[in-house]
Amino acid sequence: MQQLAVFIIMISLSTGICMGNEMPQANNTLPVSAKVQQFLGESLLEILQAPNHVESYLVEPKKKEAPNRLHDFPIIGKGPRLADSALLQFQTLVFDEKNYIWDYAKKCPFFPESGLRFVKGKEEAIVLLSMSCQQWVFVHKGETKLEDFDPAYLPILQLLQELFPKETRFRNLKSKEMNENRPENHSKP
Repeated sequence: MQQLAVFIIMISLSTGICMGNEMPQANNTLPVSAKVQQFLGESLLEILQAPNHVESYLVEPKKKEAPNRLHDFPIIGKGPRLADSALLQFQTLVFDEKNYIWDYAKKCPFFPESGLRFVKGKEEAIVLLSMSCQQWVFVHKGETKLEDFDPAYLPILQLLQELFPKETRFRNLKSKEMNENRPENHSKP
């Protein structure tokens, strides 16, 4: 009888149905498009796919010296760590090439309002988010990679509103920002 119980628990854990709890993110390997793999690179992608945890921050949009910074941007607030469900949602957006505008350059300077720090052991990767320009910058080992995320704007906005419910800069954003940065308002690089 005891062996049967152990067997049932092992099967439940391996299928992710144990009492409705989510499996640890490291076991949820999402598909990553080839274009996104090429853009992010292997070492950055490894951290984004299976972090130990992900921290959320509010940052000042202009680079300057400060004791606490996320990449080059002063930290002005700390949010919660991402729950597994929020992490899975964000990873799904990042790993899908349809959430990028690849062949256009915006006429908009990058001024992030928030960022996420992915921590895996002693390594980290940072994703800075600019909702005003709908751009994300990925930072790893001093290298930065900038792209537009217009198609993912609303889910990212919803995530930030959940992480920072009292933050008016996210609460007051509406879908109008989506129309201001449409591809027809971009130029080819």
